[in-house]
Amino acid sequence: MKATEMLKKQHREVATLFRKALNSEQPKQKTQLAQEIVEKLAVVGVRIRVEDIEKFSGGKTIGRPHVARAIVETGAVGSVKEAFDRYLGEGRPAFVGRYRLEAADAVRLVRAAGFPYK
Repeated sequence: MKATEMLKKQHREVATLFRKALNSEQPKQKTQLAQEIVEKLAVVGVRIRVEDIEKFSGGKTIGRPHVARAIVETGAVGSVKEAFDRYLGEGRPAFVGRYRLEAADAVRLVRAAGFPYK
């Protein structure tokens, strides 16, 4: 096998392992993000639980739109747009930025997924 072919194969292996590892890590991060938003909302008097948010996610990864729907359900706001405008948008009291994967964490995930090369 030529060196370039071997590198391409290794690249594909790393990419596959990384996707698998990231897909297993992201839901955990999103749940932590949801918990952080719930805590910030409580400070401003909006009481919801992560479980309230999860029912809007349909078992998929939680996102801010699911949080907005849970806020609407409490009656604190009348619409998803209002939830973002008052609480979830950038600069608002319950805003939490996107999950960013640091390079060191990416390497850890790939190695934990079984990447055999050093």
